[in-house]
Amino acid sequence: MTIQRTTPGFHSIVTVTCNTAFDCVLEVPDFTVGEHLPGRYKVRHPAGKGVNVSRALASFQNASIATGFVGEQSLQEFELSLKNDFISNQFLSVAGLTRENITILDSVRSTATHIRTTGYVVTAHDIDRLKKKVSLLAKKGGLIVFSGSLPEGIEPGVFADLIQTALDKEAYVAVDTSGEALRQVIRKPLWLLKVNREELQEVVSESIGGEDNLIKAGIQLGNRISTVIVTCGEAGSYAFSGGTALMGQVDLAGETAVSSVGCGDVMLGGFISAMVSGADMRTAYIKAVAAATAAAVNPITGMFAMEDVARFEARTSILSL
Repeated sequence: MTIQRTTPGFHSIVTVTCNTAFDCVLEVPDFTVGEHLPGRYKVRHPAGKGVNVSRALASFQNASIATGFVGEQSLQEFELSLKNDFISNQFLSVAGLTRENITILDSVRSTATHIRTTGYVVTAHDIDRLKKKVSLLAKKGGLIVFSGSLPEGIEPGVFADLIQTALDKEAYVAVDTSGEALRQVIRKPLWLLKVNREELQEVVSESIGGEDNLIKAGIQLGNRISTVIVTCGEAGSYAFSGGTALMGQVDLAGETAVSSVGCGDVMLGGFISAMVSGADMRTAYIKAVAAATAAAVNPITGMFAMEDVARFEARTSILSL
């Protein structure tokens, strides 16, 4: 097994989102279950983890191709919403509805309530179409990012086959998923794996309750996957590669993180963007941490301001472990 450990200057970036969604953010002051309350939309836009990565890359002026499944009634909305100079839309429409992730923000109680619906069911014919799409888009020296959960109809083994299709074309592969899908791909020669603390626990054989065990598990994974990024919410994050272990934290200086939803996708986009520009791992990790923090203070899921990234880069502390 050859580990994808080089620092590539990707000539193409593709994001694959099998389970796309709409992110809907509602502002409902003094939200109370069972009541009739006034609220207003803050945003409703096409999303899903890979879509969020493409949107983050576009903010950093890096081009990508976004593909995956979208409910047939939502295809045009996805194409219009993501139409810009840096994202090429190549989604495949499937029968059924695209799911929705609904966030209710209560400014009075300073709470965020998250509700997720289910969406379309993927058929064997749909899977075959996506495999052909991945095979066409995967290029030697290019990067394919597989992000998110699996919709009904895609088994974890099928997801692993999709990733193998990209690897067989000698593309670099980054993965951000969970559960059995994660366990199916953990032994593959990935360029990057992004997990949270709970997902890391899913793929190691011993408890990672303490920081020492988390670092040990991350180093072990980093010895066979080029880069492993582990997010831990407000506790910060870790990056591992070839025996190197880093921990990153940001001094918010009194600012408040609104939500961590979508921050991992922005972190991945920031890291990839920095690597494309030729940054070393440490520099790329600083940019990734700052970008994720900029997203955390933004009330709109997966969105961030570039000036916030710059501010937080100056406040990011990286500790070598």
